[in-house]
Amino acid sequence: MKKVFTIKNGRLVQIEETDLHKKRESVETPRKTGVRFFTDVGLSVALPLVGGSFLGFYLDQQFETKPVLTLVCLTVGLFISLYSIYKMMKDVSR
Repeated sequence: MKKVFTIKNGRLVQIEETDLHKKRESVETPRKTGVRFFTDVGLSVALPLVGGSFLGFYLDQQFETKPVLTLVCLTVGLFISLYSIYKMMKDVSR
């Protein structure tokens, strides 16, 4: 039998090979949690704004209403972004 070691609670522990096949739980470190949070905030701001501007630009070209629909879709994207950030902050405060 092959000897396998891992670190648990700051100590080196020998485990059996059968333990390696068990599903491991992912450990959330504060750094991973912070990076994930700021990535989510960035994407929740960027995607609606970029999507709204591209959709508005496309609709302006189709209907020949140059800046109107771009501004409308950009404003809708802004409100979607703000609402998304509000929901995230509400979840974080719990």
